[in-house]
Amino acid sequence: MVKKWLLMLLCGLLPFSAQAETGINQRTWMEQLVYSLGWSFGLPDKPEDEDYLRLLSGQRRLRIEAEEAYQPSDRVSVKSFSNFGTFSDTGWLSGISVPTQAHLRFTLPHAGRYRLSARVYLAGHRLELAGESFEFDGQNQFALVELGEVELEAGEMEALVELPPGGGFDYLELSAPPLGPIAPAGGWQPDLPLNATVAARTLVQALGLQGALPPSGRRFNLEAEHRPHPGLKLTRVRHLGA
Repeated sequence: MVKKWLLMLLCGLLPFSAQAETGINQRTWMEQLVYSLGWSFGLPDKPEDEDYLRLLSGQRRLRIEAEEAYQPSDRVSVKSFSNFGTFSDTGWLSGISVPTQAHLRFTLPHAGRYRLSARVYLAGHRLELAGESFEFDGQNQFALVELGEVELEAGEMEALVELPPGGGFDYLELSAPPLGPIAPAGGWQPDLPLNATVAARTLVQALGLQGALPPSGRRFNLEAEHRPHPGLKLTRVRHLGA
């Protein structure tokens, strides 16, 4: 259904010349692409340009800073000293004298199977996300720890973090292979009018039809010696020819 709708739009735009304006700006077109592709679940309640651009970039790497995502009712404190090693952004969450919990809330732009990692201090941490549970240990200094993988849907998320007494939690990171970017040749410029060139290019990207485009007619020589590969050796011997 989505592809049919997009193809109808494409057919409607084809009669325009490459520079002809369509009567809408690129911001409106960005929004339409996101909603038509079914990606609106990855938007916050009040989306801004950056939220649409993040979705259309196809990147699936997200870092949740604990000091920004925790809830006021959580029995933790935010620290910014570096006695236990370096930390990212403005600070980190510190546990108290007994085990405690922090609720990290965030919006996940794209669905997929994500690899989780966290930067933590001390042993005895635990994380719950999307019905999966992960137990992991830090060190006596902040260190990045791999947790495992989890299948996630786009949208609002809450990760429950259990901190050991006196433990520290800097950030949670989610990463998955990127999707193909959807963008005009010069990048999105939301306030500019949409023309047929931008519309056609981004529709082809959205539908994944780049491979169906005809060859450009240009010839490219890719020199093998500029593409080194393990196990191969560069040679300039010419007895087999130029």
